[in-house]
Amino acid sequence: MKLLALIFSIVVLNSVYSQTFSSLSISTTSTYSSCNGIIDGTVSIGSVNSSNTSEIDMLITPNQSTGTFTLILAVDWGDGTTSTHQGSGNYGSLGQFMSFNPPIQHTYTSYGNYNVTINYTSTNNGPAGTLTFSYAYNCPISNIYAALSVDCNQDGQTDYSVNDTVPISVISSTGATYNGQLISNMATISPALPSGLYNVVVDSNWLNLNNYIVSTNSFTTFQASGNGGAYTISFVFNCTTPPSCSTSIIQGFNSASGSLMYSTSTPSQISSYVWNIYRYDNLGNQIGSSSFSTQANAYISNDPLISYVIACLDANFTNGCSLSTCDTFSVDNCISGTIYCDANSNGIFDSNENTVSNAAIQIQTGNGIQTVYSDINGYYSLVYDSNSPIIINLNSNWSSLTGYTGGVYTLLSENCDSNQVYNFGLNCGTSTLPYNCYGGFVFCDSDNNGVFNTGDTPLTNVPVYIGANQGASASTALVYTDSTGYFMYCGQVGTANYAIANISSTWMTANGYSGPNLVTLVGLNSYTPTPGFIALNCNNSCADLWTTITPWIGYYQNTTATIRLNWGNYGPAASGQYILTLTFPIGVSPVLSSLNPGYSISGNTISWTLNSSSTTFNYTDYINFSIPSGLINGAQHYFTSTISATSITDCNTLNNTGNLLQILGNSYDPNDKNVFKEQYYWNNGMYELTDLNVDILDKLTYTIRFQNTGTAPAQNIYIQDTLSANLDWSTFELLSSSHPMFVNHLGNGILRFEFDNIWLVDSSVSQELSQGYLTYRITENSNCFTVGSEIENTAYIYFDWNDPIITNTTYNVNVETIGLSEIDNNLLQVFPNPSSGILNVKSNEKMENIEVFDLFGKSLIRLNSVSNESQLDLSRFASGNYILKAKFANGTIQRKISFY
Repeated sequence: MKLLALIFSIVVLNSVYSQTFSSLSISTTSTYSSCNGIIDGTVSIGSVNSSNTSEIDMLITPNQSTGTFTLILAVDWGDGTTSTHQGSGNYGSLGQFMSFNPPIQHTYTSYGNYNVTINYTSTNNGPAGTLTFSYAYNCPISNIYAALSVDCNQDGQTDYSVNDTVPISVISSTGATYNGQLISNMATISPALPSGLYNVVVDSNWLNLNNYIVSTNSFTTFQASGNGGAYTISFVFNCTTPPSCSTSIIQGFNSASGSLMYSTSTPSQISSYVWNIYRYDNLGNQIGSSSFSTQANAYISNDPLISYVIACLDANFTNGCSLSTCDTFSVDNCISGTIYCDANSNGIFDSNENTVSNAAIQIQTGNGIQTVYSDINGYYSLVYDSNSPIIINLNSNWSSLTGYTGGVYTLLSENCDSNQVYNFGLNCGTSTLPYNCYGGFVFCDSDNNGVFNTGDTPLTNVPVYIGANQGASASTALVYTDSTGYFMYCGQVGTANYAIANISSTWMTANGYSGPNLVTLVGLNSYTPTPGFIALNCNNSCADLWTTITPWIGYYQNTTATIRLNWGNYGPAASGQYILTLTFPIGVSPVLSSLNPGYSISGNTISWTLNSSSTTFNYTDYINFSIPSGLINGAQHYFTSTISATSITDCNTLNNTGNLLQILGNSYDPNDKNVFKEQYYWNNGMYELTDLNVDILDKLTYTIRFQNTGTAPAQNIYIQDTLSANLDWSTFELLSSSHPMFVNHLGNGILRFEFDNIWLVDSSVSQELSQGYLTYRITENSNCFTVGSEIENTAYIYFDWNDPIITNTTYNVNVETIGLSEIDNNLLQVFPNPSSGILNVKSNEKMENIEVFDLFGKSLIRLNSVSNESQLDLSRFASGNYILKAKFANGTIQRKISFY
């Protein structure tokens, strides 16, 4: 009996420990390379299922014919992501798929070769092991090379070649269209064009803009193989108008040689030059001349006797035309030097003395007073054309702020070739800075060690409150982290040399972050303070996509208008694939050549499917629209942008929409403030812009624009904005800004937006680069559930130490959505309406004031103590629609008025 029991035990043990299947392997039916970025995996029992379409075909070889088991796969997809899948099966289900939860599937967001590692374990005595699989995600492309030549007069001879960016459409014989751009004569279409015959068409707007038509001598068709490759075509353009040419002569100073230099504004368009330079003294006598040929720049000695120069140019252009032009220039004087702290008060810039950056000095010449700023090394310079003595002194506003003082000095004017140098010494006291600076980093702490090290992700655009105590209400300043996660504030914080930096718990919750949200910072009397670190737990790994739209210059009929489409990602994760859209008003049309490649248009919405592997990015596109004539002046044109992630969770969807209202015929003020709110329509849309719904707390979006229209770069710009008491200050949210900045809370709802070291160029250098903006959103206060509660807002824009530019005042008022009930609307008579100039306003009751607004809510006219009647002169307004408000003791009446 003992022997029988022993034999039985051995049999049982062998049954328990023998493996139920011998192996899990990669089948030869797998797909190892494809143009498909979505990869699937399947596991079949015994043999691969005949209906299989997956890329990774795995095969189980069973050791028994019946019984169930569980298989667990841990997959490393080779792009930094992993997943786990659990499946169940029956050994008797030969040729059948196992069912897995979740399904074995992954999406690659970029082309490349990926090594996939699959670790597997099984139940019921099944084996464990590792499989490897290599997958190449690559798509062939089609390259189209185009020779672009211009035969303006159609004589069969090439006048010149075109190397511009040229938008094209590649159209198949079945009508399928693929858009692209010829850049350096090459366009790339990805993935490759399907097999077939194609014809290439140049964008008609680009042709019209350049006065070209396509010649019949062009060769624009090709046969695509379907496997990618390069195809060659050629375009010959004829001119629709005779060739024309224009240029301007520019005077400069060559500091290396001390010579006056003359050049042109369009050197790339000119093939040959003949210069004649004539020099004159201050009595108008010619004192010399010089001639030069075949060179783009002409140089003459900067003789102190020269008062002015006449520069003449005979130029032949590359398009075949010729031009002769002359211009007169005065000869300039120059001064430069270094601004420094004169520690020993000896009036000499000694080697051990510190320079002062961003110092503001005033230089009075015969043409007026100019303010000049020192650069980061304390260097300043000025070029001027007056020969009278100059006076140099410190700007009083800058002196009051910093506590630095300096003298007043009178100098003789000297010509630029004398290299006049005057070093300006200041009494700086004992401090390098009149305040402390505080700084730190905010980051996702991936290893939870509290240290910002390799592998941790910096967080961008995080609002950080800095104050003597914790909390937004106790803060001195609100700053935002940059692309490296860094924030800094320089200024007075309490009475000690430390500050508390904290992130609001509301923001943390909205973005799915956790962890300690504050740090104590030690102030340092330097622009490089010792940083603190706020380490956050970002386990949910999401991207924060955002978008806004801002205006650019004017918006008129029968013109091409431009808007700025802004978008980006604040992180912490890369966005992967995302969709960006722009919806434009019906009746206007986009200029296709201004659109980024890869767009599609459906109705009045432009869409782009984009991809980014960056954790943070920030883009701005300038998009042009053709505005036809014959529209109603004052018409309201709305632009809306959206952005949405397709392959990852968005941390904060509140900033996924941008809005812009353009009023047709609106004049252009480069320094202004606009307010936008969610639209609602009632009473034929008369009140949709300036008026708020008294039944809800409206969200208002303010945009402040600024432009440097001076004659030199603006080093520092700040904007002071006083929030209305009818706004909930705690709901302030910065949506976007054109440049890095921080927000300083001065108390009582006063905000100061500071753009330090912005170095904004002036508009004569670049219209585009001379502009900036900021956009923020804020909610009404709860006390606004009252008819007639008003919200007004004005911004003050300071360029360096100049007097402020005061923007328009925006206006909103809460009204009932069924009309005003407090007062009889029939009490107010407005005639004639429409008006060609004089508008009469009359009432049976005394009016406290009358005010006229444009459709942006900007106040244009305000009359106080007007009694029962008054007249308004509208003749200085642009034709269009306006809002008139008459205020009485017990209510307000509004009328839409028109001027033609």
